[in-house]
Amino acid sequence: MKRIILTIALLIITNTIAFCQIVKEDNWYAIIACSNNRALTIQGKGNENGLQITPQDSTGGDNQLFGFKKIKGGYYQIISKLGHKALEIKEGSMDLHGAVQQNEINDSDIQLFAIVRNAAKTFAIVNKNSGYGFDIFKETVIQYQMYGNINQTFRIVLIRPVDK
Repeated sequence: MKRIILTIALLIITNTIAFCQIVKEDNWYAIIACSNNRALTIQGKGNENGLQITPQDSTGGDNQLFGFKKIKGGYYQIISKLGHKALEIKEGSMDLHGAVQQNEINDSDIQLFAIVRNAAKTFAIVNKNSGYGFDIFKETVIQYQMYGNINQTFRIVLIRPVDK
């Protein structure tokens, strides 16, 4: 069991280093689902807590832009441009199908994600608290066990530098 945990930790560290080489903290990015080529999107007005994330056609709007803030141990907070809030798993759910939403930035593990590189510069986004990854399910973004399916892989695309 210790060997499995060590192997998983090594994979996260190695793949996070690859992610650091691609993504810089002073840029805005779109997160594009490989399964349907749609951008993760904050629903609603953008500055409210609890707004869910859904895949929508890419418009380049502020509700589809995210920054990555390196926190600790290879984990990142994913910050929405529109509301300047962090993505998290709703209510810290440990259940499959837990919704991904935005909320005030805090130090909880429900807002920390490992960005794990797959083949061809695609990524899985895995929550530290639950160990589940982002998954496109119908018209929502949820957390689910990682199987490596295409609905759990994302491209992270540079859009523009952070406004200064």
